[in-house]
Amino acid sequence: MPTTPEGWPETLPDGSGALAGGLNGLLGWWDAWRVTGDQVFHDRAQRAALWLETHIGRYDRDFVVLYALGPHDEPTSADLLHYTTGQLEIVGTISGRDSLSAVAREWQWRVANPGAFRLNLFLNALLQQPSTWIAMIAALAYLASLVSRFRAAVDE
Repeated sequence: MPTTPEGWPETLPDGSGALAGGLNGLLGWWDAWRVTGDQVFHDRAQRAALWLETHIGRYDRDFVVLYALGPHDEPTSADLLHYTTGQLEIVGTISGRDSLSAVAREWQWRVANPGAFRLNLFLNALLQQPSTWIAMIAALAYLASLVSRFRAAVDE
């Protein structure tokens, strides 16, 4: 299986690092090591897991998980994402990289709770930008004054 110079199993001809395909390759190396005991397969799997741990954030675009890191930034389909998060959790467990298992659980939660995820993302963005709170409060106060004026006009 071809690999990138950093050790990620490459399954696309353009070298864009398909997530599910690379995970398949990594798990294949892990299985080959378990069956043969050949340390080369173990080392390849561990090197790929390290690459993934370092680069997993590049696949995450908040509302979507990318299929690959190529020039098109295609989102992963819901079915493939379900499969990929399962693979990712297994890789996290067998490689001892808890951060990968945590990412898998986070992505699974997002799929199961899209509204809660979007609200959480919005609130976190507000916490990062205190000036946004001021603008939001001012907008809400203005909106409340418009509602009051509208009600007063209707009551007249």
